[in-house]
Amino acid sequence: MSKKQVVELTVNGDTHAVMVEGSTTLLEVLREQLNLTGAKMGCGVGDCGNCTVLLDGEPTNSCLVLAFDAEGRRIETIEGLAHGERLHPVQRAFVEEGAIQCGFCTPAMVLHAKALIDRNPDPTEDQIREALSGTLCRCTGYTKIVEAIQHWRDYQGEARPVSAPTNGHSVVGARLPRKAAGDKVTGRAQYTDDIRHPNMLWAKILGSPHPHARIKQVDTRRAMALPGVKAILTGKDVTDTYYGVSPARYDEHVLVKDKVRHVGDRVAAVAAIDEQTCLRAMELIEVEYEQLEPVFDPVEAMQEGAPIVHEKYPGNINTRVDWNFGDVEKGFEQADLVVSDRFEGNRTYQSPMEPHAALAEWDRDGHLTVYTSTQVVHYVRHQLSRLLGMPEGDIRIIGTHCGGGFGGKAETAPTEICTALLAKVTGQPVKMRYTRKEMFHHCRGRHKQTIDMKIGMKKDGTITAVKQQSILEGGAYSSFGVVAVYYSGAMVPTLYKLPNYKYDGFRINTNLPTCGAMRGHGCPHPRFAF
Repeated sequence: MSKKQVVELTVNGDTHAVMVEGSTTLLEVLREQLNLTGAKMGCGVGDCGNCTVLLDGEPTNSCLVLAFDAEGRRIETIEGLAHGERLHPVQRAFVEEGAIQCGFCTPAMVLHAKALIDRNPDPTEDQIREALSGTLCRCTGYTKIVEAIQHWRDYQGEARPVSAPTNGHSVVGARLPRKAAGDKVTGRAQYTDDIRHPNMLWAKILGSPHPHARIKQVDTRRAMALPGVKAILTGKDVTDTYYGVSPARYDEHVLVKDKVRHVGDRVAAVAAIDEQTCLRAMELIEVEYEQLEPVFDPVEAMQEGAPIVHEKYPGNINTRVDWNFGDVEKGFEQADLVVSDRFEGNRTYQSPMEPHAALAEWDRDGHLTVYTSTQVVHYVRHQLSRLLGMPEGDIRIIGTHCGGGFGGKAETAPTEICTALLAKVTGQPVKMRYTRKEMFHHCRGRHKQTIDMKIGMKKDGTITAVKQQSILEGGAYSSFGVVAVYYSGAMVPTLYKLPNYKYDGFRINTNLPTCGAMRGHGCPHPRFAF
């Protein structure tokens, strides 16, 4: 560990003396020491731009700047842009023009816009898009953001906001800003990772380096001896209760008990005084694996003799849907034209700008509170009740502002479970946040589908029959797979009048990270094929 030194940083006109190591980034200082959380930790490698600040007036990724290199320079964050409750015209434009959705990227977008209009008060649309290109947004499609910057002059002085009603009504027919827009545009909106509690510990999950392996032994003694480590949990320390989304297919343990089923599968959870100590501790955990043959292709996984991911799913068939009506063969006989083809729709990952995060704490009466970035507070409370063996009424789930989800935050996450368990063991609040790499390991994106589609039609355009087979590659665990494989077929007959339809759906387990819910639950690929 390098020796800490004092560095003086001028942030929003104020000078702060802070203690930093040589590797400490400006983003870490802003968030962890100065509590200026408007700059967000999105990726940590300069790709997403959500950590943007103005450095001597220029938009800069603060995750890539060392704190030492920022000394003597003028640092502006989103918190310094408004004057009291009076918003900067760009901030007002974002609020009134509907340029804010989840809000996680909003501070960075506003700072890029501010720097642009300082140089060029009347930028073209191309210039605006070029200025914004360093910051990613997953919600808006950018259109409203561009319009807000184009109209920023309309919000100087006491210009009337476009949301003011013009039809005599107070609300009906009026264009209203989002309720939390003011907090999001000023950096005051709190996302889970923005929350700090006194005496708080940090947590990380040790993931498997192998896609398929039996765990023979986990030795945590060297890691527990590391100064600053407070607790380490493995599969033997947690409940044997399975959890998941569909009760008929609960197949996940909090931490794996017998074997890992994908790279990144959860082997141990560590709580320590900071993230760096967690990372050092994970390097000291010794895991003995017996590697097993993996299977990655769903068609191969269905073949006789293929490696079995879960013994409870013969042939790796996680879910089978056999659904039909009418007589498809008769329908094809009545058709003037019959066409068929095979389509492949690949995995898609939601990539919400905000990584998963959770903070858990217990009070002296045994009540649990979890702050979390989730789309489904009721799912989280229900599963925690099951896994912890306690009444739902003793659990409070606080859904903070959610920096994008798109289905990827629609089930109980390891962050929520592990922080609750580690907080119970240590008696201290515990927070965990994923890195971007961990998001790809643990979050459930869209299923890959192999679709065989056959359609019969008459010359006048009447559809006589449709036959469909979908094979969904679901990864290691069930998640929302039962829903996705059902919808893959059930939603096709909603498009047109189909007198004869036959659907065979298979959701297959493989040794890849789990697929789950993403915008449409299995529908986009077969609708494209149709």
